Amino acid sequence: MRWWRCLAMLVGAGLPGACLAAEPPSPSQRGASPDAQPTPAVETPFTEKEIQSFALEVAPHIERIMQRKFKRMPPIVVGDAEAVARILAADLEPSIRKEQPELKEAELGALALAQARQKVPEILGKYGVKAERLGLLPQNLMETLEASQIDRKHAAAIMKLLLAHELTHALQAQYVDILDLLVRQPGEDATLAYAAVIEGHPMFVQERVGEAIGLGTAVGEYARVFSASEPDFPDAECCSEAAYRHFMYATGKRFIEYHYLKGGAERLWEILARPPALSSMITRPETYSPSPPKRPDLSKAFAEIEKGFSAKRWAVHQRDLGDIHLRSLYADVGATGLDTLTDNVLAARRLEAHLPRRGRVEITLFALKDAKAAGKFIDWLHAPMAASAKAMGQNPAFPVKEFTEAKYADAPCDASRVCILVLTNEEGRKVLDQRQTLVARGARVLQVLTERRPLPKAELARIIEDLLSERKMP
Repeated sequence: MRWWRCLAMLVGAGLPGACLAAEPPSPSQRGASPDAQPTPAVETPFTEKEIQSFALEVAPHIERIMQRKFKRMPPIVVGDAEAVARILAADLEPSIRKEQPELKEAELGALALAQARQKVPEILGKYGVKAERLGLLPQNLMETLEASQIDRKHAAAIMKLLLAHELTHALQAQYVDILDLLVRQPGEDATLAYAAVIEGHPMFVQERVGEAIGLGTAVGEYARVFSASEPDFPDAECCSEAAYRHFMYATGKRFIEYHYLKGGAERLWEILARPPALSSMITRPETYSPSPPKRPDLSKAFAEIEKGFSAKRWAVHQRDLGDIHLRSLYADVGATGLDTLTDNVLAARRLEAHLPRRGRVEITLFALKDAKAAGKFIDWLHAPMAASAKAMGQNPAFPVKEFTEAKYADAPCDASRVCILVLTNEEGRKVLDQRQTLVARGARVLQVLTERRPLPKAELARIIEDLLSERKMP
């Protein structure tokens, strides 16, 4: 799921662990009617009166912690999935418009509502910045508790924490135009940094509200929903999703805590109005600044390579990788490795190229702070694939045809690693062909991953020289 495409869903969505935005629309989504039949109301574990009383209980504590009064308490809609979908859809529209400016208004509304309806089964609550209403789906709560292995006896306490979270979003939106600021961020990394501020803020508040009203164990239990742990699904994609979720909620909360200790609630309001420029500032809150520091621009180094793939009709996409991207994409390196990896990165950029039935190529270039760390850096990048090769090689059902570690001979470098996984079936046919080449030269490291079909050696050598050449580096 391509969570970086659109983040409006994040604002006020009580959606633990879910991605924030939708994939490109399917034909059916484009044609979805905003006037489709609403979902019938279902029984919920709490009455509307109970939820209203919960809201009145937590609201004064939010005001005390954040030193702001509610200008108005938002109306609360309980148990109506279609109403929540429409609340969410309204907040999705600005970011979809940014991504797809060619859409007509009717198409935009239909697409936003179709995407919102897909997400409703995962949502516990959503404060609508544009609708100025809070939609709650307590019928989804029990499934969330079961999935997170939380005792049902904590249901009422967790509903109060959820309300504290969502009402904090409402308070944010009453004093800062967070949705507009979110959409206007200059790039993915800045957008994700602001998203972590927006989510870290209510995480911080809900925890303190829980302490104030004596919710005790439930505070810690609910916090686990937002953690990086995915014990039942240890595959790479779930590790990536868990790392992303941990960054948004847990790391975002630590960022908020740091600045609250520095300047109290007023500092938090200042940061909401002047977002951090980079996601690395969330991980390292002492580096916060609304202005980005000067960093190497790696885009020009990829110009010729992109032209080459495009000329062969490969679909090509480029993007800069910030701290959050690195922590999600390389989650399988482990926490210690991630800190080592990200601490030394000045800038990173990835080109992805794919062609149906031909294969996939990922080329990532890193500019490091310290050239002396390049060798250790590629060791960290190499470790996950080396571990996979070792594990697969021990299973006779998945023979490893070739796995090598070697200096890369066709281009000068300071260090390199090459890992090749070729798995065959009983008939000798390839069922997997993955190759990773890691090359370090000075303070630059290049990673080239291929699937299904390897790059010709001469082409790979040209790519390495293009990206590591001194004359092409900023």
